[in-house]
Amino acid sequence: PRGKSLGGLAAPRLPRLADVRKTETCLWFSELRRDVAIDEAAPAGGELLRAQAVELEPPPQMPEMLRPWVQGDTWYDSSLTVPLLNSEPATTSEEDPPAADFADALAALEELRPAWSTWAEEDRILRRRLLTYQSLVRINHVLSQQDDEFELVVGTWLLAWAPKDGEATYAHLFSARATTGVNVTDGSISVALDDSGRIRFSDKDLLRDQEGFEPASADAIRGDIRKLETTPLDPALEEIVATWRNASLRGAERPDPSRMAPRE
Repeated sequence: PRGKSLGGLAAPRLPRLADVRKTETCLWFSELRRDVAIDEAAPAGGELLRAQAVELEPPPQMPEMLRPWVQGDTWYDSSLTVPLLNSEPATTSEEDPPAADFADALAALEELRPAWSTWAEEDRILRRRLLTYQSLVRINHVLSQQDDEFELVVGTWLLAWAPKDGEATYAHLFSARATTGVNVTDGSISVALDDSGRIRFSDKDLLRDQEGFEPASADAIRGDIRKLETTPLDPALEEIVATWRNASLRGAERPDPSRMAPRE
């Protein structure tokens, strides 16, 4: 699922799960890119992304003559291609003018359809951005209240491996802590990489029980990784992953390399 998506913003703290989709919150870079700019070259301590606060706009004003005909709240439902009309007008009071006939209502709707469709398209985009923003707001709130129980991490090099026997793995080989911040002026939420420059390499945590995995063969690689001062988004990790795969998975049924890529 999700193709070659690698990046995630996730919680909670240890123990790490073999499937990141079971974490409290997981946002994928492949989806985040639709709504926010991600600086994959951000250094340790640098800002990875910033989500702006979102304000929804109302649809075009509904003409009074359409009110008896429009079904429920469909005028405000941007998931539709066009608001729905009743087959009969809703009951009006004696003080209300007689309802227009269906043909007139349909003509009025068609006249407003271009403007309504433009609003609906923009509203769908805004609502998606709003969901992203709200997710980051929740993460920021949890971290501000329970930072001893939860942490935010940025993960890359998704390992998607379903062995014949045992638990499937769907988690990132590399990860690092991250922090959130709120701009009190405009309400935007930022995510910054941990300033330590230290990254985690979780192959032993994820694969320790897998038949054919030879962790000792990659001890030197892990030692080199511990010396690195970088981020999980460093392109140089691609060569490290290739070396690790050849060293430690020699006797294993290897995961599909197309499911192990730095980012999409």
